[in-house]
Amino acid sequence: MTMVEVIVAVLVSSFMVTSLVSVALTARIDDARSERKILAVVGLREVSSMLANFVTADTGVATIRGPGGGPGGWSMTSGPIIDHFGGVGGCGAPRNDYALAIGDHCLTGVLETFEAPPYNARVVYRVNNAEIVNGSPLPAVTLTIAWTEP
Repeated sequence: MTMVEVIVAVLVSSFMVTSLVSVALTARIDDARSERKILAVVGLREVSSMLANFVTADTGVATIRGPGGGPGGWSMTSGPIIDHFGGVGGCGAPRNDYALAIGDHCLTGVLETFEAPPYNARVVYRVNNAEIVNGSPLPAVTLTIAWTEP
């Protein structure tokens, strides 16, 4: 074997090893990201189903208890979940008003350990002015989950 053949063989071997390592690492990174995406989807579905319980024409009726916490049971703050003022940029002070009040809501306690560093995941929803459907207000809600990839 000549020196040129040895160098070519080493180069070809190194390309093969590099390719295999690259594929293996990419698969592991994609699996971890997929798990986080699944957590995000589960969180979105949970919050979406919870918010559906708050749709009503009148939250001021004292005789009807809402499905959540806070005054009259009409707040998303209940159990481990805390509703805050704020958006995707971060959660502000806790709020204890109607879950479908117009504005940005930032929830903590929905995604558990996914909310801790390094991911700092947050469920955020924005309630826009209600549309009138069949004579009843129907709020427009946009749900978002944001997190940091390390």
